[in-house]
Amino acid sequence: MSDGIRPTLQELIALRASAQRRPPARRGRHSVTGPSASSLRGRGMEYAESREYVAGDDVRHIDWRLTARSGRTHTKLFQAERGGRSVLVADAAAGRYFGERVRLRSVQAAGAGAVDVGSAQQSGDRSAALGGGEAAIPPASGLRGAMRVLDALVRWYTQPPADHAPLEEALEHAQRLLRPGAQLVVLADAGSAARVPVLRWTALARHHQASLVLL
Repeated sequence: MSDGIRPTLQELIALRASAQRRPPARRGRHSVTGPSASSLRGRGMEYAESREYVAGDDVRHIDWRLTARSGRTHTKLFQAERGGRSVLVADAAAGRYFGERVRLRSVQAAGAGAVDVGSAQQSGDRSAALGGGEAAIPPASGLRGAMRVLDALVRWYTQPPADHAPLEEALEHAQRLLRPGAQLVVLADAGSAARVPVLRWTALARHHQASLVLL
């Protein structure tokens, strides 16, 4: 078990696994539920292939290069992005390193983050994270994505970073990783959360499934 002072990767892996054993949470109408993407090909975000143009295709998606090479009009098809996206924001405020009776707030925060990672993996979401004064952990799915975030949580919550951005700035950076309907989980010190303008929280909640975990 942890000494309550620093999180361990083994504990976070166990917490992630416990979250995966729970029934998956119902998602809002803007997000995708379940581990599998539809096999249908439509006008999503990721390029899938090109085929010959047929009446009714959107002319904005004509593949001009293939059309020029083949002499026949082709249109691009796009694969809908697999799963949703879950972005974890870890507040870097020094207040998280104060202790409670059992453990530091930092250890509690890392555990909460691990549970979120497990829930995201169970739902088939791509996990991303930012905090700790480092570059953002880019979205990735499956075990690979989960482990990258857990490794980052151990680093971020082992000791305070020498330099860190305020929570509001971190949320601004998080918006670059978010997509409409994405899951946003913010692990924050109450003081840091209070300094974020209400309009920022309102805007995040309007377009995303935003959750604030106060430590």
